Amino acid sequence: MADSGADTPDMARRVQAAEWLQRLDEGAFTAHEQDAFDAWLALPANADALVAMQGLLQALGAIGEERDVITMRKEALCDFEEPGRQRRRGVRGVWRGRAVPLAIAASLVLAVLGAMTMVSWSAPWGPLWGDTRYATQVGERRAFALDDGSQITLDGNSAVQVAFDRHARSIVLERGRARFTVAKDAARPFTVTAGNRTVLAIGTSFSVEMLGSQVHVRLFEGKVSVLTGRQPDKAALLLARPGHFPLAGVPDMVPGEELVAPAGQPVAPTITHFRVATGDTWESGELVFEDTPLAQAVERVNRYASQPVRLGSGDVAGIRVNGVFQAGDTRAFTDGLTALYPLLVEHTDQGLRIVRRPAP
Repeated sequence: MADSGADTPDMARRVQAAEWLQRLDEGAFTAHEQDAFDAWLALPANADALVAMQGLLQALGAIGEERDVITMRKEALCDFEEPGRQRRRGVRGVWRGRAVPLAIAASLVLAVLGAMTMVSWSAPWGPLWGDTRYATQVGERRAFALDDGSQITLDGNSAVQVAFDRHARSIVLERGRARFTVAKDAARPFTVTAGNRTVLAIGTSFSVEMLGSQVHVRLFEGKVSVLTGRQPDKAALLLARPGHFPLAGVPDMVPGEELVAPAGQPVAPTITHFRVATGDTWESGELVFEDTPLAQAVERVNRYASQPVRLGSGDVAGIRVNGVFQAGDTRAFTDGLTALYPLLVEHTDQGLRIVRRPAP
């Protein structure tokens, strides 16, 4: 069989890309490996090769069971094992002493590409596990384990749409609030989109909340970046790594930071701080308000209220409230408001209404 061209710069770059993909799949880099990867990725041709190799390897998997392709794979493997034995030892680089099955696959790709005209197939760009929707009702909290080992905890009256495929783990927060504990998978970044904001992570713990017209992101562990606009395409997501998000254009968040941004406008977000120790108390049924606008406090209370609370006029929405309440105990919340603030609670057919107390 003729030489496949593995000594050409393009083929060497593909083999290197395959090796980096294998290392990405294995988990976090050491500092030395991270520097080496960054230096290699700095060349645009290498970045293109990384994305292209990911697609080619997935295509190889899609047609790998076809009879003609199996034969060609065996021929290519034999060709790679014999005359290429010395050549392989020269491309191990930082992976000295370890087998490189993806590098072998890179060479097989060249042979398989010749078979594509003979085989009817479709590239596996669609969902691998399909879409799944998780939701809670008013007054309900639930935790869900995902297929990759990640976990989602939903607040009351909340919903997310989950779509996993071979390239990315994508979630859309439809309403409410969710806490995400993300399993590490460097080859498939984990994104959560709310409004026009996308949180980009790989292995970390954070929450995302739709609150009125705002998106709130709280980071508990690890690092995330919050992007504005549409979600990055799969090729771009492939290049995302912990602590290194080239698409973000903004510094990564660190634990204890809360990002607040309009849900539908490309306005610069604000970063505040929260107490990590109390930032997730809602998961155990406790609502903690610390200088929280009344409108936001009411929205959170209503996720558990059988009788919803409404604001009678806009002039009370901005009142800052403080306190700790049990989720679902609407009576304690309204009693606290009337005791501490110049407010009254009216009972109506639509529920409870909070209005400002008339001046004496």
